[in-house]
Amino acid sequence: MQVLSFDCGLRNLGVAVVSLAPGFAFPPTCCAFVSDDETPDQFKERALREFLRCGWTVEHAKLEDVSEVLGRPERVKNVKLLDPMNKAIAIHDVLQNLEDAWFPDTAPHVVAVELQHNGNSEMRAVQQSIPVFFLRSMRDAEFLSVHGGRKLKVCDAMGVRRGDGLAWKVAKKAVRAQLAAERAACKAAKKNRAGAPGSLKTFFATMGRESALAAAGPAPEVLVVLSDSEPELDVGSVDAAAPVSPPPKPRPQHPGSKWARRAKTLTSHGLTKDEQYEDNKLRAVLATTAILAAWTGAASEAIRAIVLDPNAADALLQGLWVIWTKVSPRVPTRTRKRKAAAVV
Repeated sequence: MQVLSFDCGLRNLGVAVVSLAPGFAFPPTCCAFVSDDETPDQFKERALREFLRCGWTVEHAKLEDVSEVLGRPERVKNVKLLDPMNKAIAIHDVLQNLEDAWFPDTAPHVVAVELQHNGNSEMRAVQQSIPVFFLRSMRDAEFLSVHGGRKLKVCDAMGVRRGDGLAWKVAKKAVRAQLAAERAACKAAKKNRAGAPGSLKTFFATMGRESALAAAGPAPEVLVVLSDSEPELDVGSVDAAAPVSPPPKPRPQHPGSKWARRAKTLTSHGLTKDEQYEDNKLRAVLATTAILAAWTGAASEAIRAIVLDPNAADALLQGLWVIWTKVSPRVPTRTRKRKAAAVV
């Protein structure tokens, strides 16, 4: 089974080709309850984690800026402001290039496109243009519109819950601030050392990294700093209850403007629409990072780097969800305990 999965976009069109691993079958432990207390939802989540560990492969992944295919001398600053015909040409040419490169003589079993909200007319146009394009040459494929919430079930199965994305963002900002304070402390200490030779790297080697970190304060537990430039996430230690910094104060808006209404509107989870969108995107990256860490399959470093982009991660998780729905085991039927016969 092969799935061509799309996360809609003009600047960032995420695409992935995901397939079922050859010979994959669920072990007996994923075909029965492990205890009398296990619920059907827990059974499904456990089987999903097993599938994510070894039941799939990723053949292709790509992140496309559709405006680049137009070959303009300067990068298009705002893709949405392109003329409608130029958008149509750009989308057509990008999809044609993908088909020529990945499916010149074949077709996937499923073409999956993320369902777009009614208020986002630009992305709904992209959503509809994709099946329109591929229907001409892939009539035997199954075409699916997949709700964005489905990939979040994959995130939940990997322990990446609602709010973890925003908590990760806050933690990254804290570490970047710590690194900046560390560098400032090192520069100040070096300046105070009269006649100290060498560069900042030499000073690090002389002074020791521990002293510089001590000047910056304790590091957040959620991240492990590996270098002076970039922290690495420890996915397993993300705390869903980590505090989220308050959103920046919105700029003054006319009371009747759509931006003013959007700033006041909260979702059922107490987040603004922008915060929920950002949290979902970051959760996809966290979940993909966790999946790749536990995955027994193989993929090139280039593909691994691509699918860690939020938009390509969405396409990958969507493809995984589609395959999971096709191969997931049925919830077993519980055997009712027979009441012991009354002794006469």
